[in-house]
Amino acid sequence: MKKLSDDYSVFYDVNLYDRGNIDFVVLGPCGLLVVEVKSHSGNITFENGRLLRNGHPFKEKDFIAQVKNEVSDLKHFLKEKIQKDIFVKRVIVFSNKYAKMRFGLNPINNVFVVQKEYLIKLIESLPETISREGASEIEQSIVDKTKN
Repeated sequence: MKKLSDDYSVFYDVNLYDRGNIDFVVLGPCGLLVVEVKSHSGNITFENGRLLRNGHPFKEKDFIAQVKNEVSDLKHFLKEKIQKDIFVKRVIVFSNKYAKMRFGLNPINNVFVVQKEYLIKLIESLPETISREGASEIEQSIVDKTKN
């Protein structure tokens, strides 16, 4: 994430409601993103609304549901703090170099699923949806929360 320009603010390990963390919240010209990081290897595919590894569901949890819940928490938090309904993009990034997938930079089930080396390219390829000035209120509410 350090390769992103100064137009982006990145928040790490964001805990909004004491029931789990969001690995990264990214705010920039592309809007607001929740990024969930997974370290699994294997052939990652999508079937019947779920991500699969080597043809089988992940044993830990449903990662698509996890990132959607994190987005819901962030949206709820921002609605409480700044009284705005903000659209939040969902991203799952696999950090293991042995994770293989063929989704490209296209979302599946409204979630972007990419390998680590494509994360910056994905973020920078998203259309501009918010000005830096428009992001300041969102940024300040997240900054205030992460200070606690």
